[in-house]
Amino acid sequence: MTAGFVAAMQVGKVPPALPVLRAELGLSMVSGGWVASLFSLVAAMLGLLAGTVGDRLGGRRTLLLALACLSLGSFAGGVAGGLNSLLAARLLESLGFVGVVVAAPSLIVAATREKDRRLAVGVWSCYLPVGFALMLLASPVALPLLGWRGLWHANGALLALFLVIFWLATRALSDPPPGDAHWRQLRDVLRRPGLWLFALCFLLYSLQWFAVMTWLPSYLVDKADMGAERVALITAIVVLINAAGNLAGTWALQRGVARWVLIAVSSFASAGIGGAVFSGFVTADGPLWLAFAYSLISGITPAAALTGAVQHAPSPFHVAASNGLVVQGAQGGSLLGPPVLALVVTGSGGWQHAPWLFAGASALALLLALLLRKVERRR
Repeated sequence: MTAGFVAAMQVGKVPPALPVLRAELGLSMVSGGWVASLFSLVAAMLGLLAGTVGDRLGGRRTLLLALACLSLGSFAGGVAGGLNSLLAARLLESLGFVGVVVAAPSLIVAATREKDRRLAVGVWSCYLPVGFALMLLASPVALPLLGWRGLWHANGALLALFLVIFWLATRALSDPPPGDAHWRQLRDVLRRPGLWLFALCFLLYSLQWFAVMTWLPSYLVDKADMGAERVALITAIVVLINAAGNLAGTWALQRGVARWVLIAVSSFASAGIGGAVFSGFVTADGPLWLAFAYSLISGITPAAALTGAVQHAPSPFHVAASNGLVVQGAQGGSLLGPPVLALVVTGSGGWQHAPWLFAGASALALLLALLLRKVERRR
């Protein structure tokens, strides 16, 4: 869990640092966007492959290598002199992030009893909003004291410290002998329709959620006339509330609620609430409260999808690869969400058409949940 938190902090450190980072390195808005989105791009392209390799190396060995990549990448980014060197460092961090998110669930599965497995993996689903929010909350204090380079170095040191702690705490765990990636594992995972459905549901969820998280600050400043400091705090709280939704989904799973039901309910609610945030029909603090409600309710989906990845894995030796496919869908959605919403708003001439994006994505997710119902009943 802690590996997930410190990895997600590396996603959250870029948005608050972008203004000063762009000013010092002379980056354009597009270049700054690439620095922020490279994590999603790498995970969207390599999630399944990273999971397959992780299954062969073993969870502990993969996680140690991933933490090392994150730490080295953060230190390297802190001394970057321009866009190319910063992107190279960010690429190293991205590879480490993918390694953590595909390997950690396999270790969690190995460490838990069968009756507790759904609970443990469901709790794991909150790693991203918690780590992201922690960095958003810390940045207003850390950036003035350390600067963006100091923030990168501090994160590198934190990751190195946790790498040592993790290595010492897990010495009793045994990993299989390392070997070449077994392409039969890849084929076995790709043949599972349930994994594809969970990946697509996760994609549609993250497309909407990251669109909201990316553009909510701009919308609140422009339309609700809120100050930048208040907006930063509000955004951190909205992100953190998503973790409460993850835990609520986990609680429901432990009480026997089917995964497809959770995804269907979350999608149905998101269709109205997510779009209403940007609709303009509510004024004053209305968009703020809608964003809170949206982040909470939509957070049910990750718990269902990530536990589904474990349950639909062909075998315990396919957990990382199965999780890699589902994570690949999630990161694809986070990569597409912000530009798609921007395209809808700019192409239609205003925020009032944004609800159509949420309605369409949620309707498709609801259809996928109904297909998932048939797949899960056959298991």
